[in-house]
Amino acid sequence: MFSEELKIPNLNVAQSVLNRKGLKIDMYKAFMIIFYMLSFLRKWRKKRQLKKFNKLIKDFEEMRENLLKRAEVLEEFANRRIKELELKINYMEEQLAVFEKVVDSLDPKKRIN
Repeated sequence: MFSEELKIPNLNVAQSVLNRKGLKIDMYKAFMIIFYMLSFLRKWRKKRQLKKFNKLIKDFEEMRENLLKRAEVLEEFANRRIKELELKINYMEEQLAVFEKVVDSLDPKKRIN
């Protein structure tokens, strides 16, 4: 009667299985058992999905940290290379100034006797 009102066909099956095992149980108790089982399964599935999401988040954070470390290494390398190139440019400018002085000293028009 109760299962007919709610139209739950599995409730009769559950009750008949329990009755065969020697357990006398009414429809309300059978419904509550099924309800709690479904509730437990829903919670279990939700926890499992949360664990999957947490694992994905953890993996993403590890990837982000690795990328940040690589970016820092590349930045250090770039800064070091920029300093090296600046030193080379300064050295070349000094050499050019010396070369200009030598050329100027060899020019007969500018030579002072």
